[in-house]
Amino acid sequence: MDSLLATPKLPDKVRVQCSRCRVPFREKIRNMREGFQTQCPHCNRLITFSSDSGDLDVQRAMTEARRIRNGSVATAVYGVPEPQ
Repeated sequence: MDSLLATPKLPDKVRVQCSRCRVPFREKIRNMREGFQTQCPHCNRLITFSSDSGDLDVQRAMTEARRIRNGSVATAVYGVPEPQ
């Protein structure tokens, strides 16, 4: 019963779409830093995460990870007030 009243947990992964095969996969937020590289699990393309990347899918994932880290998603999605 208490689990129904608990506050929702913030997501720990961000959706990333590969620019070659266009298949989405999820990457942990704690790994998403400037210069981090990972391979697409479907086509093995090396994806470099950078905020000034020319790939819009990488930019979108970096922005989403930054928002979750800063807590703005907690307010927008879950209605949880931001800590002050």
